[in-house]
Amino acid sequence: MQSEKEALEAQVKTAEGRVDALSSNLANYKTSYGKLVEQSKNNLGNLNGQIAQHKAEIATLTSERDALRKQLAESGASGGVELVALQEKLAKVEAEKTKLEGEKNALEQKLATTPTAPAATGNGDADTVR
Repeated sequence: MQSEKEALEAQVKTAEGRVDALSSNLANYKTSYGKLVEQSKNNLGNLNGQIAQHKAEIATLTSERDALRKQLAESGASGGVELVALQEKLAKVEAEKTKLEGEKNALEQKLATTPTAPAATGNGDADTVR
């Protein structure tokens, strides 16, 4: 009987040792978990700060974009008048160019149909001249 009791006491001590070890492990896990939770909260706070910063940058850029669009629209209205004037000037230049090309072609054709005459060289040779 004594040996049975001693055997049971030994089993109890072994079980208590395992329970103590598991309790210690559990405490370590709780501490680690607490640290991870705290780190996650800090990371989340940092990420929320970055998100807020990016939102502010987006708002600034959107405002700048809208101002540039407005400026472009306003300059486009006055630029349109300048564009029309330039187009009219270009049309006049093109018309003048076409007129001069026509005159050039007429002169070239007249030159091509002009009969050739001998040129006086003073030495009695006759060279053809247009």
